[in-house]
Amino acid sequence: MPSALPVDLEGMNYASVVFVAGVVFAGVWYAVNGRKTYQGPPLPGVDADVRRASADYRRSSASMH
Repeated sequence: MPSALPVDLEGMNYASVVFVAGVVFAGVWYAVNGRKTYQGPPLPGVDADVRRASADYRRSSASMH
């Protein structure tokens, strides 16, 4: 929250600007690269090959729709 209204350049707190920029950057990064390569967290008892096959199946079925 600004300490005084109206807000000008002298009294502006730029934490919200930096936060929003970080969220936008992370969202764009995920949209461009992450959704193709993210396989999820490792699960106990689930082999990496099973996770990879599941991701490949989801990717191929999504491209059919």
